[in-house]
Amino acid sequence: MTRPRAESERFLRQLPAKVLKQVMPVVAPLLKIEPGDETVDLTNVAGVIFTSVNGVRAAPAPSQSREILAYCVGTGTARIAQELGWRVDATGANADELVATLIGSQTQGPLLHLCGRHTRGKIAERLGDAGCQTRRQVVYDQKLLPIDDKILATLQGNAPVIAPIFSPRTARQFVSQCREIRHLHLVAMSSAVAEPLSAMTHLTLSVAKQPNAASMASVVEMLVHRHCRVESGRGAQ
Repeated sequence: MTRPRAESERFLRQLPAKVLKQVMPVVAPLLKIEPGDETVDLTNVAGVIFTSVNGVRAAPAPSQSREILAYCVGTGTARIAQELGWRVDATGANADELVATLIGSQTQGPLLHLCGRHTRGKIAERLGDAGCQTRRQVVYDQKLLPIDDKILATLQGNAPVIAPIFSPRTARQFVSQCREIRHLHLVAMSSAVAEPLSAMTHLTLSVAKQPNAASMASVVEMLVHRHCRVESGRGAQ
C-alpha cells in the first residue's frame, strides 16, 4: 500500500476478510500529507470544491448561519464532507466529470477549490473560463517519500506483490523506487495512473473500471483469487 497510512488502512478495510487472510499487507507510503498554515476564509464564497479527503479536512467547519454548498470529486470525498456537515450538491468521478456537471448546471460562484500543492485538472481555470468565478487555495502539500530498505527487500522476494496505485505522481515515484520487484501485479486507478507504470517490468497491469477505491478493491480481490495460490503458497503482499 503506497498511500498515506490512514488512507491505506481505510482501503484495506474495504477488502473482504477472506482476501485479507491470503495476503500480508505492507504499508509503504510514498506520500506524506503536510497541512498548510494559511487560513481559509469562506466569506462571500457560495460553494467549495473538494477533490480529496485532505481538502475536506483542511476546511473550516461549514457555517451554521448560511449554507455553503460542496462539490466533490469521488464518492469517498463526498461521504467525508457530508459527515463533517457539508451539503454536497454535486459530485463527479473525476475532475473532468465534476467540471462538466458544474458548467452544465450553470453553477453560480464564487467558488473556492481547496486543494493540494500538486493538482491535476485545472478545475478553477476551466470553470473561470466558462464564466463561473472560481479560485484555488493550496491547503496541504504532498511530499514524496522513499521506500524503506527493509520493506523494499521484503517486496523483492519470491512472493507475488499486488500494488494498488492511486495517482500519476505516486505511480512515477513507485517506478523510481521499485524497479527490482519481481512477480509484480499493478493496479492503477485510471489510465493516467497506468501510463507511467507501463514502463515497469510486471506480470499484470490492471486499470480499475471506475476511478474510486471500491473499484480498486474489486480488482485487488480478483487478483488475489486468480494469482496468489498459483504463484506462492505463502500468499501475496
